[in-house]
Formats: sequence, structure tokens, C-alpha cells
Amino acid sequence: MKPLKTFFLSLLMFLPLENAFADYGGGGYGPGMMHWGYGMMGWFGHISMIIFWIVMIVLTVFIIRWVVRTNRQKSSGGSESAFDILKKRYAKGEITKAEFEEMKRDIE
Repeated sequence: MKPLKTFFLSLLMFLPLENAFADYGGGGYGPGMMHWGYGMMGWFGHISMIIFWIVMIVLTVFIIRWVVRTNRQKSSGGSESAFDILKKRYAKGEITKAEFEEMKRDIE
């Protein structure tokens, strides 16, 4: 009776160790390479993904601002006031002084 009792007690004692070694290896979930829900890179993977998306958002904002700024420069660079156009036409001799004065009054 004593050897049987010792045998069962030894089984109960080694059972938790057997489960711990089985889980620690490749078969279960534990602190192995891809376990505990963190993947192969651990916390670095999560942090690097957050940094990646922040960089992508910042780059997108800068690209949009650059495109808008260049479009504004293109559209506003060619616009002249009516009076400037009138002065250029008078300087080229396309209109007379009387026409220039009349158009100037119409503009103002």
C-alpha cells in the first residue's frame, strides 16, 4: 500500500511540471517566440506599427499641403488686375489716350 501511495503522490507532484514544460515548448502558449499574443517582435512590433501609421499620416498631410500650395501659386501667379492690363495695352499702343481715360473711369 505504501509504494502505491508514493507512486500516486509522485504523479501528482510531477503533473504540473509536465504541463509547464509542454506549454513552454512549441506546442502551447507561453513565453516562446510567438506566444503570449505579442508575436515574434513583442512590444516593439506594436510600437513600430503605431510609429509607422503616424509617419504615414504626417506624410499625407505634408503632400496635400504641398499640392494645394503649388496649385494656389499657379493660379494666382497669372492673374493681373484690370488696371494693370489697361496700362500695358496703353503702353503697347493698342489704345489711345482718350480710350485709356474712358476705360480707366469704367474700371474705377
